[in-house]
Amino acid sequence: MLPSKQTYSTPNSLLKSNYPIVFRRFLLHFSRDLTPGNRAEFKFWCKGQIPGSKLDINPENDEDFLGLIEFLLEFNAVSLTNLSLLEEFLITVGSHDLLQSLKQVELQISLSGILEGYIKSVIHLRHGTPVKLARDQASVSKFLLAIKEINKELISPVLNRQLEQVEDDSVVLQVIKSPLLKTSSLSWSKFTSYLVFIGEFYASFSWPRNQIPDVVADGHFRSLFSDTKTCELLTEWMLKNGGLEAFQEFIKEKQQTTISESVSSSNGECLKEIIERLGNRIDLQ
Repeated sequence: MLPSKQTYSTPNSLLKSNYPIVFRRFLLHFSRDLTPGNRAEFKFWCKGQIPGSKLDINPENDEDFLGLIEFLLEFNAVSLTNLSLLEEFLITVGSHDLLQSLKQVELQISLSGILEGYIKSVIHLRHGTPVKLARDQASVSKFLLAIKEINKELISPVLNRQLEQVEDDSVVLQVIKSPLLKTSSLSWSKFTSYLVFIGEFYASFSWPRNQIPDVVADGHFRSLFSDTKTCELLTEWMLKNGGLEAFQEFIKEKQQTTISESVSSSNGECLKEIIERLGNRIDLQ
């Protein structure tokens, strides 16, 4: 079990509102990149999604158009887990660049949510408290925890040693933000192992004595990770290799085989490689 440090403060959340930076950044790009004609079409597209009085705007006015987006968020016509209104509109008007950006942001949010589920599972297990996760989070978290458990003799000693070398959580954040592997060398096994290590690093964050980990607000870790270069590169690779559906299918196939075959052989070797690269990177900091 990893040591529970209590001497440093938890990193501040990147959130200044209820939405991750990567999500808000996309909404700004969406607003700026649409042509005046597209903006007018989007206003029409939103009919029936929010009260008609909220559509009494000039779509060419930046403030009015951003206000329209805020109303869509307020009425849950657009949310972190449902971007279909934007996606269908972009498909209809043929805005392929924005559509590709939307798909990646959607995947960054989904992957970060999955990772947050794993981190919470690790933290709650460490403190002996129950945790409730969404169904999709629970399935992946269970699989990642199995990988960690089978390979604990490989993971724990090396990870503990590396964490002892860092002075505060900001160094851990820098490790997470700096990609360890070239995406050209990734496979689903390496990808999965990578998530285990990222999750373990986040779960190692220090906590003030008056703040226990199981009261951290939902979305905290999702916001931290979704805006990193590591998350961006991983989701780019995912999009080229079947996306979230392919990842879930990989997990399903592995869960249908024996744990020793699926975890120890393939993921164990990947973990060794990542540990070595991780150690070298920390030594250079």
